[in-house]
Amino acid sequence: MLINAISTEVTSFAKLMNKSVEEISGIIDTVAHMSKKTSESTNKFDASLSEINHIMNETNSSMENQANMAEELEKSVERFKIV
Repeated sequence: MLINAISTEVTSFAKLMNKSVEEISGIIDTVAHMSKKTSESTNKFDASLSEINHIMNETNSSMENQANMAEELEKSVERFKIV
């Protein structure tokens, strides 16, 4: 009887451990999936920031060009002023 009781306890404990290992494995899989999604989102975010930076640089350059053109236009118009 004692051997049977010990065997039953060991089997029960092994089943419990197996269930715990399966649950831990599931959590690890979930964390890995979330980590992958986070990494993908970070890559998309980085790409968006790079695009925004590029657009802002182009806008800045365009505004500088417009300011230079306005200055040149003012100088050109001054020639036609009647004093």
